[in-house]
Amino acid sequence: MEDHMLVYVTWDIIQKWKKEARAKSIAAEKEWRPPLPYVYASGNTTFKCYVKKGTVLWIVSCPEYGAYRLPPTLIARLAVKDAVPRDGGKSGCPDQRIPEWFPKKWSLVAIADADDSVYLPVNNAFVPLKSAQSERKDGKRSTILDLENLNGRSGPYTYAPRYLRFPKRLAVESVPPLMHHARSVKKNRTVFVSYCRKDKPRDFTGRLVEELTAQHFSPWLDMQSVPPRVASGEARLDPEILEHVLSDGIRQAHTFVAIVGLEFLKSKWAREEWNMAMERRRRDPGFTCAQVSLNGIDMASVRITTIVAQSPLETGRRIREVFEKGLGSNPD
Repeated sequence: MEDHMLVYVTWDIIQKWKKEARAKSIAAEKEWRPPLPYVYASGNTTFKCYVKKGTVLWIVSCPEYGAYRLPPTLIARLAVKDAVPRDGGKSGCPDQRIPEWFPKKWSLVAIADADDSVYLPVNNAFVPLKSAQSERKDGKRSTILDLENLNGRSGPYTYAPRYLRFPKRLAVESVPPLMHHARSVKKNRTVFVSYCRKDKPRDFTGRLVEELTAQHFSPWLDMQSVPPRVASGEARLDPEILEHVLSDGIRQAHTFVAIVGLEFLKSKWAREEWNMAMERRRRDPGFTCAQVSLNGIDMASVRITTIVAQSPLETGRRIREVFEKGLGSNPD
């Protein structure tokens, strides 16, 4: 089996890729959208040890907007076509595929096979990364993200780059969650699940999310997408930061599902999530929305597909039908 490496690219480097793409499209006098990034380089010893033709690189980054940092996003799954020395090795002639702005300290360059690689839009990859582990040659493993120490003044993901900055060889069981997430994002099967913890039954939402995952969705749920102390209510986020986290989750999702009970109607943040979703729905007719009604309670004032809560299995099946048939799209 090929080695899988998790590698981090800073957001400013992603911006350089975009700048290069724009320059080439202007020079060619046509729209040109190359995959980003199509080359990755590192001087890290782990990277040099494992990266060769056939290695898979999972490229992640944390988008930055001013002082605020978004959750880690999976940028691409690169199938390595060639691994070449930055300085050209014995020939002394650097490979022409290497961007000139690549720092010389990045001594080994991996060049992707574009036909066998997958490039993705911005997404929330926190869930598949939260349980990911790295593995050394001696078999010792370590958790990649320190979930309890990601928080910072700029938001819950401030320190994510600290734990992602060095290339890591992924343990074999950490690969399937990333593959599942990449497929879900590629197929527009990401879903934001809005709910209120005080609604009964309390475990319904968690079991429904498990069912959606089994049906090849990639759910965004606060208890899975923010550090545990924040999700449990033990630690609170600044309201402005929390609003950013929620709006980013909705912006990055392709589907919105609200679990509506009596407490949902009373919750400030649940109603805020609802309003954000309805606003996006007005702007994006393809944004699929649905509500799951607990005990006959729903947001009756809005024309939106309503699913009566049954078992998590049956409710998940109905949500899938809504998504596949586009029943939750804007009817106006």
